[in-house]
Amino acid sequence: TGHISAITVPHWFGYGSTSTAGMMAVTAGLLFVLAALFGPRHGILIVFIRRQFLAWKILAEDIIALMYRIEERDPDRKPDARYLREILFSRALPTGLLLRFLTNQGQITGTNGYYRLTETGRDQARQLVRSHRLWEHYLVEHAGMSAETIHRQAERLEHFTDRQLREKLNEDTIETDQDPHGSPIPPEEQTP
Repeated sequence: TGHISAITVPHWFGYGSTSTAGMMAVTAGLLFVLAALFGPRHGILIVFIRRQFLAWKILAEDIIALMYRIEERDPDRKPDARYLREILFSRALPTGLLLRFLTNQGQITGTNGYYRLTETGRDQARQLVRSHRLWEHYLVEHAGMSAETIHRQAERLEHFTDRQLREKLNEDTIETDQDPHGSPIPPEEQTP
């Protein structure tokens, strides 16, 4: 491609041919830039897109987990988008888009700008809150951390905890029913 480019590309700009070696270097450089940007595993653009999707997934999970905690304290309260944004320190656009996405997924319902969890959303939120509280208990009991410093670590870990790990955490924390702050740890399955 470098030799063909040396013959054809200069004519596009009103010049004669150019050095094949020089054009091969330019072509190799362009191919490197394309690989660096669009490489399927480590491309700059691909990594950025993956991180953005992960950030949106975490924010969506934070929204439903927050709504679950609100329902725990006051079952009749319906938060609006502004309240959720303020508590989660998120911007209006991603929060609004994710509220719409969660509504389309059937995890929340919205009426006049106020939102509630559906049964599906409540089930997923319960699992997130359960993961969070189990991690808090585990970090205090097994990692020797103080109850005041565990929230941020549990906040990160809850998004990557599946059912199998929750069961292991439950076993390792001697099947407790409260986190270190005294909040109840929700059951794995909701009983009717």
